[in-house]
This record gives sequence, structure tokens and C-alpha cells, in this order.
Amino acid sequence: MTETAELDISAGYQWTRLEGYHTRIAGDPYRFDDIDSHRSKVGAKLKYKADRQYTPYVGVAWEHEFSGTARGSVYGYRLEESSLKGDTGIGEIGVEFSPEAESPWRVDAKVQGYMGRMEGVAGHLEVNYRF
Repeated sequence: MTETAELDISAGYQWTRLEGYHTRIAGDPYRFDDIDSHRSKVGAKLKYKADRQYTPYVGVAWEHEFSGTARGSVYGYRLEESSLKGDTGIGEIGVEFSPEAESPWRVDAKVQGYMGRMEGVAGHLEVNYRF
């Protein structure tokens, strides 16, 4: 956008598969079926390059889970299904930081808030060394 402002728009799709398994809980035989999760996500992140060391940013995203239903049984009787299907809004605020302007070290610290199907707050700290 400008020398100091950067807008990153993204879209993605994620497929996750968890294989089912058999186990015993308190001596009872449980069987959990395979789970397939299909999820899409679109978002935007606005970064402001304050200087060569600090880059604060804010972001918003929308995530949609198409399926993600968990099924299982005990003694042949079906358990109540649990589903992650639905929409979640995500907001984040963070800062990328480098100890010195030309340092190979880079730190990214952020806080994310979730509302909708998934609710809560998450923190994220990432440390990178670029060579």
C-alpha cells in the first residue's frame, strides 16, 4: 500500500484426517470412527512498519468448518455425535520485533480472539533465526 503500510489478504483450505481407533475406558470397549475435517479461511492483516525493528499489525479472518463430525460407539451402541461445523470470526493483534535493525533474529508475538463456533483467546510467540 505504502512504504510503511502493508496489507496481506489470504485464503486457504485445510483438510485434516484423524484415523479411528479402538480403546478401553474404565474397562469398557470404545470405538472411535475416522474424522475428516474440511475447513476454509479468508482473512486480512494490516502491518505498519514503524521502523526496521518493530512491525505492529492487526488482522481479521473468517473460518468455516464444513464437517468435522466425530462419531463412535461403546458395546455397539452409538455415542452422541460431536461436530465442529460452523463459522468462527478471528481477530488478532501483534508485533514483529528484531533486537537490532540488521539482526538475523526475529520475534513474532500475537494474541488472537475467537468468536462464533469456537470461542476463546490464544497467545502465540515465535522466534526465528534467518541465515
